Amino acid sequence: MGLFAALLFLAVLVPAVGNAETLSPGTIVDVHYNGVGVPYTIGVHDSGPMNPYQGLVYADPYSISANGGPAILAMCFNADARVAPPTDWKALAATVNDVAQYYYGGDAQKARMIAYLNSVWPTADRATQAFVGAAMWEVTADFVDFTLSSLNVASGNGAFWLLDPAAGAATQGILNNAYDQVVNHSWSPGTESIYLLPISKSGTTSASGVQYGTTPLFFTVDDTIQPFATNVPEPGTLSLLGVGLLGCWLARRRKTS
Repeated sequence: MGLFAALLFLAVLVPAVGNAETLSPGTIVDVHYNGVGVPYTIGVHDSGPMNPYQGLVYADPYSISANGGPAILAMCFNADARVAPPTDWKALAATVNDVAQYYYGGDAQKARMIAYLNSVWPTADRATQAFVGAAMWEVTADFVDFTLSSLNVASGNGAFWLLDPAAGAATQGILNNAYDQVVNHSWSPGTESIYLLPISKSGTTSASGVQYGTTPLFFTVDDTIQPFATNVPEPGTLSLLGVGLLGCWLARRRKTS
């Protein structure tokens, strides 16, 4: 019975691989917002163009689903936009280069900062995840002259800052490290994460929006809905996890028999 359960668990993992593969760059996916992960609030001041705000907001990660697949943890990188309502929208599955082109007007430095921060948050503790998310918002709002001084989340600096000094200090440390890695040490992403850029319309003709690069799609990025960086495991990771668990079960059974 134990062996059957282990094999069944491995079989359950395989369909998840297919769901992960639907998030391939350049495709349009249906996104559903499930809600916040663990409710954790952080105090922000955001005088951005879409929704000037001051007070407590939910911090990352959020739970979303793509193409009807399983829940995925994701973090937003624009404090100006909103998550819900609506709870359903379409998004472009994008790479970090796409983020630079479609969302930051070709600013690769800003997109690489986002990519570095995205590589930090999955292994961080809950509070640090919130600070990493706040660091993303600061990059989007105020990283305009490629200097470390523009990345300042202390009160009154730029369009975005944190209200709590302790949260500000923690987030500033994360930003300083990201800047050092990306700007001073030329960090760039290896295996890129997938980014979901909400779109308001898409199609195959110019009436559907704007054509970017050589993509056959014409689409318009919808800045009113939150763009997300998703934490999607590589397909090989899931299958290896299943094989590893099966191996652990067999080893344990061999010891007890």
